[in-house]
Amino acid sequence: MDKEILEYQKIKENLDQAKENLKKLEDLKESEISEIKRNKEIIDQKNQQINLLYKEIEVLYNKNKEHEHTIADTADKRWRAQNQVTNYEKQKDAQAMLIAENYIKKELGE
Repeated sequence: MDKEILEYQKIKENLDQAKENLKKLEDLKESEISEIKRNKEIIDQKNQQINLLYKEIEVLYNKNKEHEHTIADTADKRWRAQNQVTNYEKQKDAQAMLIAENYIKKELGE
């Protein structure tokens, strides 16, 4: 009978140890689940920050494109204005030459 009691006590001790180990595993599992949830929250926050940065980059890119078009338009307008001035100066020079030719012809009596 003592042998049976000892075996029973040994089985009970093993069962109690198994229950304790199971409890530790469950605690560990809960801890890991909590850690995973915290990591997921951090990842979600980082993804939100990344998305905001992408939006900021897109806005800046579009503003840059607008400035490029404005600069190109301004350069085109300057070129056209300079071209008009050059054409006007050429016309003035041509008129001055014509006046000079007419004056010389008149003076020479031609």
